[in-house]
Amino acid sequence: MKRKVFAIALVAVLLVAIVASCVACNMFKKIKLDEVKPKLESAGYTVTVLSGEVYCEGENPYWLNSATLQQYLKGTKGNDIIEIFFFDSTDSASRASEFIHTSEYTGQSNEVFYIATKQARNDAGLG
Repeated sequence: MKRKVFAIALVAVLLVAIVASCVACNMFKKIKLDEVKPKLESAGYTVTVLSGEVYCEGENPYWLNSATLQQYLKGTKGNDIIEIFFFDSTDSASRASEFIHTSEYTGQSNEVFYIATKQARNDAGLG
């Protein structure tokens, strides 16, 4: 009987630790264009939003696929830059994050991948 109670308590503690870790890492946080854009604009950034198709037909230095990229946001303010890529799925964002390498901060939350300077990431509310 004592072993069953101990095992149940141990499983409960582990589940709480896993959920707390996910919440602390913003794993469940959704990054939304209509929330990030106003934050950047109010912080003085020049913000450009393009559809995935328009971005992929243009400069597209990362060779992204217009079939999976839904929207693109770029914010600039002096030397601070943020690029946010909104994909159709978490898998598409993960694939993009695997081959985009940069010296800036990068991150992924569900179907969103971003590249940013530290200050831009904080100003967008992602830091």
